[in-house]
Amino acid sequence: GLTVKTPSKEEHPTYPFYFDLSVAGLFEFNETIDEKLLQQFAKINCPAIIFPYLREALADLTRRSGFPALHLPVTNFVEMEKQAQSNQGDPDSGPPKPPAKRSKSPSRPKKKKSSADKP
Repeated sequence: GLTVKTPSKEEHPTYPFYFDLSVAGLFEFNETIDEKLLQQFAKINCPAIIFPYLREALADLTRRSGFPALHLPVTNFVEMEKQAQSNQGDPDSGPPKPPAKRSKSPSRPKKKKSSADKP
């Protein structure tokens, strides 16, 4: 399962709302898969499948309560797992952080003007 929550009211008394939202998914495989692949699915694929539902539930919940919808950033679970693996031996690293936001996608190439575009 996945859980998203705000810091406690005692830590941040001025927050407009507090939540502890969890979602879980049940995944079944038609055939037996090896342990390494199963771990990859559990840490990367399954969370990536259910995270959009958690994001939508939180956005809807906050919007329905009269606040602007709170949209969690898109999360790259592959990069998150890579970071967790690289921090595995570092006890001060804490839980993995979502990867930095990517810059906007490259803009589309400009359409070449043709003679048909002239007035």
